[in-house]
Amino acid sequence: MVEGSKRYVAHVEELYKDNHGNNKALIRWFHKLDEYEYVGQLPPPPGVDRREILCSNHLQDVHVECLDVVAAVLNSHHFDKFQTSGVETSIWDPYLCCRMMNSDDNLNVFGITELKGYSEQEVLAIISNTSSVSAHHSDASSSSNNNNPSSSDRARKTKHGGGDSDATNNNTCDQQSTAVEQIMQQYFSPGCLVECLSQDSGITGCWYRCSVIKRRNDRIRVRYLDINDPGQNQNPANIEEWITVTGPVKPDELGIRLPGRLRVRPQNNEARSRSPSAIGLGAIVDAWMYDGWWEGIVVKVDHLGRLQVYFPAEKKIALFPWDHLRHSFEWIDDEWKPFDERRDIARRLPTGVELGADQALPHEFRARSEMLTPILHPSMA
Repeated sequence: MVEGSKRYVAHVEELYKDNHGNNKALIRWFHKLDEYEYVGQLPPPPGVDRREILCSNHLQDVHVECLDVVAAVLNSHHFDKFQTSGVETSIWDPYLCCRMMNSDDNLNVFGITELKGYSEQEVLAIISNTSSVSAHHSDASSSSNNNNPSSSDRARKTKHGGGDSDATNNNTCDQQSTAVEQIMQQYFSPGCLVECLSQDSGITGCWYRCSVIKRRNDRIRVRYLDINDPGQNQNPANIEEWITVTGPVKPDELGIRLPGRLRVRPQNNEARSRSPSAIGLGAIVDAWMYDGWWEGIVVKVDHLGRLQVYFPAEKKIALFPWDHLRHSFEWIDDEWKPFDERRDIARRLPTGVELGADQALPHEFRARSEMLTPILHPSMA
């Protein structure tokens, strides 16, 4: 991809058509070393080649027209072989990739052969003794580190007898993989209804209703049922995006939410079995507003029976009638887990009256910014 005079490298994960018939591509970005100043202010790692790029977990949907020329990306083994092959670098000049940048901007050893299409690169047929190169060649960076064998190394060790402990570990991994696949198949296949937790600033802690339209391993493409794409004014369509089901969720500062929860879960029908009239002070709830269910805790019930809800993720407060709330549940280990009331926490949090905030229901506010009253960091001492 080209922007101005600068080229960017990406891996095409999938080609598809969107709701408007546009040809789109889901791509995975690579970072060049000179882009460090834009990706975490990291210094270049020592002993790297000028052509090294870093694989990332950053996925993006782009128009196919944005894609330019085919780039060659090799692992250490094939990159070294290319350097001594005598092939003109002006024709290919491939990139080297043997590391991945994780979400914390740390670098981990990465086997580029894991990416789909690696062995089909034309440059491999040129530098190899055969017309095709299978992806079972081990990465030099992986084979030189016995503590981090590549996936193909592990497969060979198991096949030729790596010992009882290796067999036990592989059986355990197989069982875990099978269990994960069963859950993905049951709850996150195309057509399933799910809820996706936002962790974006301004809407953190909001569960949005979605439907699954595609799935690839532990990633699903979802269509938001209640949110339209603001860029499609003439032909509005619901927003779609790729989400990693097993992605981590940030812990909440009040310590209410359970650890180990996922960012995506099946549609919460369990909450319907409990009457909202049973919600009282300290109840852990989800409040419906602005097209989603927001995680909160009831901090006050007024004389009209309306409830003030505090949203810890955004440190804001709002007033709700009973029918805009539901009991909050966590989906952990393939089952819904309820919450006990936390009056001890609710009593430590300020109410709208104490903050001098306007007391109004969602529909009585002209804008979302007026409804959500900001709260300073409450003292939990």
